[in-house]
Amino acid sequence: ELPTPATGVLGLLTDASTVTLTWTLPTGVNFSGQSIERCAGDGCESWVEIATLGTTETEFIDGITPPAVFRYRVVATSIIGQSESAPVTVVA
Repeated sequence: ELPTPATGVLGLLTDASTVTLTWTLPTGVNFSGQSIERCAGDGCESWVEIATLGTTETEFIDGITPPAVFRYRVVATSIIGQSESAPVTVVA
């Protein structure tokens, strides 16, 4: 069974060059970690993994270069595969 996606994902511009993401942990029997992915720009065609996290983290801080639109998604991982992504958009 795949883990469930993270829920309640929020992205806040905490200062001119910092985005803070918060969420509620994914669940599932085989939940083994999380990936944070980012895509920059209005068109957003290329997602890049920017961090891998364990099973207890519910916050990630990212340094950015504004002005731009940044899209993030939290993906839960397991030995079986990945959950659906939990997306959020931040305009800097």
